[in-house]
Amino acid sequence: MLREIFRTAYQNELINNDITKNLSRPKGIPPKERRNITSKERTALLTVLNGHRGEVFIKLQLYCGLRPGEALALKWCDIDFNNNIININKARKKDGQVGPPKSKAGNRDIPIPTVLVGLLKAQKQEPFNLVCTQIKGSPHTESSKKKLWKNIKRKMNIEMGCNVYRNELIPPYPLTDDFVMYNLRHTYCTDLQKAGVPIDVARRLMGHSSIDITSKIYTHASSNVLEQARDLINLVV
Repeated sequence: MLREIFRTAYQNELINNDITKNLSRPKGIPPKERRNITSKERTALLTVLNGHRGEVFIKLQLYCGLRPGEALALKWCDIDFNNNIININKARKKDGQVGPPKSKAGNRDIPIPTVLVGLLKAQKQEPFNLVCTQIKGSPHTESSKKKLWKNIKRKMNIEMGCNVYRNELIPPYPLTDDFVMYNLRHTYCTDLQKAGVPIDVARRLMGHSSIDITSKIYTHASSNVLEQARDLINLVV
């Protein structure tokens, strides 16, 4: 649109030069790299989550691969305890509104691992209550979600050996800046890979619109996964 405005202005002799000739569309900002959480981070995370107000919210992301907005929109009626399956059919947006998941592929069923079943059953409430709420039962906001994550990271830093002086953490911090909430979902995907889940099944469980997205995570193969692949090949050759 801007190109046409300046081009028309030049053609009508309102400006002396067509400044759009050498313009090109910006390439944009490359997407942020996500990573798995390390074994040390996982141990510290699970330790501080025990009894923490955000335990269910975080574990739904780590053990079921839910996006934060999907976990915040989840209601108890979306969990089938007879078959231990979570049905994802909505997500909470940053403005607080609840709508469809990120894409059509986001509508999916996810098996609940045994490690999470007991926790969910113990906290089960009325069918149309939200699963993940603030302490008094009100829906999370973007601000309360960020505060919750900040609190968890603080506790993790302390658990991992960070010094504290007058209630303030003293650098260096054991947790790096790239330890973000979305790493939990990334870790779930690579856990599926380590467990031998086929990539097309992993795509459905992750709610990816394209298998290309899943493959970018699956290509970060660990040495253990490569060893398993070699053992499987040895069985048929």
